[in-house]
Amino acid sequence: MNFDPHFKSLQDGRTDINIRYELLDIVFLTLVAILCGAEGWKDIQRFGESKLEWLRKYRAFKQGIPRRHTIDRIIGVIPPKNNSFHK
Repeated sequence: MNFDPHFKSLQDGRTDINIRYELLDIVFLTLVAILCGAEGWKDIQRFGESKLEWLRKYRAFKQGIPRRHTIDRIIGVIPPKNNSFHK
């Protein structure tokens, strides 16, 4: 499974000094968690913490799983009209 080609066009709205977590790690985490029934940022964080070993089979997650507020902020900086889903 190669996740990257489908989401490489996503623009990361963060500045370089604010990047601790990879954008595609967080997008992957969020999508997989929602597909598995997560219903909010707290559920996504808990899913990530409990499935980190599995998640690392597909993405690096070098810094581990961020807190729910960080996941919310990272997803929130993706410009909605500048990604491949709105073409």
